[in-house]
Amino acid sequence: RTNPRPVRGAITINIGDMLQVWTNGKFTAPEHRVRTNPKHERFSAPFFFNPSYEAVVAPVEDVVGKGKAKRYRDIQWGHFRSQRFAGDFADKGK
Repeated sequence: RTNPRPVRGAITINIGDMLQVWTNGKFTAPEHRVRTNPKHERFSAPFFFNPSYEAVVAPVEDVVGKGKAKRYRDIQWGHFRSQRFAGDFADKGK
């Protein structure tokens, strides 16, 4: 995991677990923890986009590359989401 440093004037975009799976780990979904700073304002505009609960999410073959191993198994979104919400999956997306 990485801890990005704040960059003045920058916009931070946190990707989610499914983008991590689609990219076979090229992009990593961060553990979302907000640090407050009483000296500076912070603005958030959360937006969530989820596939249907029946959707199966898997690493994209073109991203994985021919002859290379998938780092993630296929995931049915509805099952993954319900287990994540219940706290049964670790915060790694695997």
